[in-house]
Amino acid sequence: MRSIKHEFIEYIPRGAEYLVIGTFPSVLVKKAFNRLGRNDVQFFYGGATNEFWKLVGDVYGSVFGSGKVRLGNIKRLLDWKKIALTDIVFRCRTAGLSGDSDLEVIEWNKRVEAIIRRKPLRAVYFTGNNARDWTLKFLRDGLRVLPPHTALGTAAREWSMDIFGKRMKFYTLYSPSRRARIAYKEKLKQYKKYLPR
Repeated sequence: MRSIKHEFIEYIPRGAEYLVIGTFPSVLVKKAFNRLGRNDVQFFYGGATNEFWKLVGDVYGSVFGSGKVRLGNIKRLLDWKKIALTDIVFRCRTAGLSGDSDLEVIEWNKRVEAIIRRKPLRAVYFTGNNARDWTLKFLRDGLRVLPPHTALGTAAREWSMDIFGKRMKFYTLYSPSRRARIAYKEKLKQYKKYLPR
């Protein structure tokens, strides 16, 4: 088992209105175990088998073109759409596998609370059920900003909630991992429905 610390922490464009929260970047696990591939991008959702940027590109008109996704193109899109990124896990332990079930959480990313509290966000998106459940657990049990009865493991994909004195919309996206047993077409349909236009 090896302990791995998050290197990106967050990406927040000026005037961010939306926040996407994931779990932990698979590329950092690959890097720690010397398994980075030539098509991996060292950034959020940068693993070559992660479909997040392909989905986002298809939602916004294939802004990435064909071939390897470039970090500059990603950041331009995030700036344009005012979408911030972060992950709920700051430090984890793993034997080399990067699936959420393979990660032992050592430390939550406390910046999540600051971003939600201080930024004028219109919506928060979770990239899968684990990102949602782990974030709500952190906010409920770690910070006690959510009531103790806040449900975890709900099948809800879209809801509103009062947090830090403001009403916010929350969405749980289908996991962009190819391991998720959801067809790409279904993922894309949902991402088109929920992501900001």
